[in-house]
Amino acid sequence: MWKKRAEVRILAALLAVLGLYALLELGILGFRCPQSGQQGSRGSRKIILENTEHKDNSITVHLTSATNKSSTGFRRLRRREQDEDRTTSQSDVNVLSLALKEMFSKVSRLEDLAREDRNRSEALIARQDSFLRDIEAEMKKETFSRRLKQEAADHDMFQLDRRAPPRVLTVPVGPGENGNATYIHGRDTRQAAEQLHNLYGYSVLVSDIISLDRKIPDQRHKLCLQEEYPTDLPQASVVMIFYNEALSVVLRSLHSVVSQSPPHLIGEIILVDDCSDKPDLMFPLEAHISTNSKLRNKVKVLRNPKREGLIRSRLKGVQKAQGPAVVFLDSHIECTPGWLEPLLARIRKNISTVACPVIDHIDTKTFAYEQLRFLAGGFTWDLNFIWIYVNKEEMARRKSPIDPVRCPVMAGGLFAIYKDYFQHIGAYDPAMEIYGGENVEMSLRVWQCGGRVETVPCSRVGHIERTNKPYLSVRSNDTKDINIEVNKARVAEVWMDQYKRYLYARQPNLKNISHGDISERQALRKRLGCKSFQWYLENVYPDRLEHTVENGFFRAWGELRNVHTGLCLDFMDGRGVGLWDCHGQGGHQFFALQRPEKGKAIQATCSVWGPRAPRGWKSQSSSTVIMDFTRVGITTARVGYF
Repeated sequence: MWKKRAEVRILAALLAVLGLYALLELGILGFRCPQSGQQGSRGSRKIILENTEHKDNSITVHLTSATNKSSTGFRRLRRREQDEDRTTSQSDVNVLSLALKEMFSKVSRLEDLAREDRNRSEALIARQDSFLRDIEAEMKKETFSRRLKQEAADHDMFQLDRRAPPRVLTVPVGPGENGNATYIHGRDTRQAAEQLHNLYGYSVLVSDIISLDRKIPDQRHKLCLQEEYPTDLPQASVVMIFYNEALSVVLRSLHSVVSQSPPHLIGEIILVDDCSDKPDLMFPLEAHISTNSKLRNKVKVLRNPKREGLIRSRLKGVQKAQGPAVVFLDSHIECTPGWLEPLLARIRKNISTVACPVIDHIDTKTFAYEQLRFLAGGFTWDLNFIWIYVNKEEMARRKSPIDPVRCPVMAGGLFAIYKDYFQHIGAYDPAMEIYGGENVEMSLRVWQCGGRVETVPCSRVGHIERTNKPYLSVRSNDTKDINIEVNKARVAEVWMDQYKRYLYARQPNLKNISHGDISERQALRKRLGCKSFQWYLENVYPDRLEHTVENGFFRAWGELRNVHTGLCLDFMDGRGVGLWDCHGQGGHQFFALQRPEKGKAIQATCSVWGPRAPRGWKSQSSSTVIMDFTRVGITTARVGYF
């Protein structure tokens, strides 16, 4: 940058010198012109004298005398003119001298500015070199730490998380290589990184430092390396939706899909922009795709003219998909070696299967790739997704640690499915808004209508769980809860039968919310001959069936109200149990009393455990328990699920 500035300044100085030279030339011409005129006058007088000399001698003498007198006056005039010329010339020289001094002063100032720019650039380069050295040192430490953790990994009875022994020792050559953590140094830089982290939900500065093609170690179980897959696996169309993501995160997701997948199995990557307003997601994104040999023949960018949300954007992507199989991925992921073949092999074996990868964690601040313990997906009675342990029955059914695991609910962001089956089973509910609840709805629909949801251990994909989700709302964050509540109400009314009362007990406000027309989805359920929600609880998710009043797990549920003050027990957004004005909307004020053999523990959004048998309880109805807080003390609590 400073070199370009110096070149411009030098050019300006040269132009100034040329201008001064032109002024100098004009000044010289100015005091030469009178001399030319004077020579012409003398020449003309001489001609007159010569012409008259031949006519008359007397006249010649007279003219000669006159000429002598005239010559004396002319010399005086000439000296006066020369004095004036010298005065004018001296004045011009003074002006030029002042101009030259000013010019040289400006040139000197320009040189000083260029020198300052050069010094600042050298200081910046030195800081960058120091930063890179610090990163390299941190990566070396992280590499040895990860190797020790790999050797000690043994998380469950089947050792699902044990990695294959490294075949080649990979040496980090840049920030984030081998999935290592990358750190930001410097106070000002950390503050800028924190601001971007709050905006995007992850560290954009760290993402920009890391290579778009960084290497992630093989995360699979050693038995996965022995698996052989059919040669006629279906070709996949990958559908990715993004809204106001960081450019480097989107590009790294694309690069990882292409670099970690067999080329013949990826027919296309359909990238749907849900009306982002970030400038770098417009031309810079398409320019990178069009100039990259790996991406330009694979990636197709579709842009929504208005916000449609994740659900309808995915439906748009499926409509454009050409492959027999569709793989849905988030736009903030990184695929690992061998991730695609196990998914396609599983749906090829059973067309009515929805195959999900094991989802690992990518740290939002350091982008460190962290292998997580293998878990299944479930939900709470307020239809929020949770991770659960694989139950004993499912563990006993499996013969190998790499056998697929049946999951009651999928996380929803990453899965593979046949396109024809996806459309046959009802795709997504197009009346659902933006995001939230669609994964529970699709999981219930697949299971109840004859399909299955499975997690395939040999397929692992890293995912950034953003700390904030800007795509939840179409207009502003004040509508995001309404969107999710509408989606939950539609799920309950179509698929949960009599068990929907558990959702409404947790969130009474959903009873009065307008969930739209559900007749088409109810007709779909009837047309497909789907089973009841009771069947789903008994055969797919028995752990959730246990947490019901019908099963005797709970004696009663509702709010805990002080009859004297009108205050209710409240979980206070996870800050601990306290008292708050009763709002009647459930949520953090919803509690349930367990059966006596469970120790009368209160279990809901929070769970109270230990020898604190409540006293002074009054049961006014089957859904309301009133508690006299003056006689009961609650001192500790911990998070639980209901």
